[in-house]
Amino acid sequence: MSNTGCQKNCPVSITGVATTSISDGSGQLSCDTSAHYSSTPTISYNCSNGELTLTGAVTSCSTCLTGYDPASNCAGCTSGFTLSSGLCVPGACTGGTTSDITVSGNPYKLHVFSTDGTLSCPATKNIDYLIVAGGGGVWNSSTISTGGSSVGGNGGEISTAATVGMNGRGGGGGGGGHATNTGGAAAGGSGVVIIRYPVN
Repeated sequence: MSNTGCQKNCPVSITGVATTSISDGSGQLSCDTSAHYSSTPTISYNCSNGELTLTGAVTSCSTCLTGYDPASNCAGCTSGFTLSSGLCVPGACTGGTTSDITVSGNPYKLHVFSTDGTLSCPATKNIDYLIVAGGGGVWNSSTISTGGSSVGGNGGEISTAATVGMNGRGGGGGGGGHATNTGGAAAGGSGVVIIRYPVN
């Protein structure tokens, strides 16, 4: 019997590629995202009579998903990421006074700045922040007849969401004015900046 037309599969042994055998023909091999490799770029190949030839410029999987280290074949974490339950997740930011809170059953990290400071993050994070301005001062005269108010004004506030990159800045809110009996202005109540973000 003639073997004409019989085809041999080509064995595949490329780190990061889950496929171990392919049939005759040309195509693209994708790197395994479950092993933390990026699915792009792909590896071009031609399989003929059991022989595999890589035909493109890309011949191996070397691009990892964000947070994974190519030097460890995407098994370890890059700087700024930590291993948690087998996954590389962004490390915590630093700055201000920190605490852990739970919102609607979800864990959050809280950073409170009551003075000027810097929020330093190892990776981009989506945050919520609240800025409360310092309150106004109280009139410092011994009598009210000289004018002014004996009650300090409240500080304004603003809250919203934002995205911060590495070393995004945070800071304390400005102090409110403090009136004196000479009409001068000194520091009033301290402002505060509160930043929170979900813990992965």
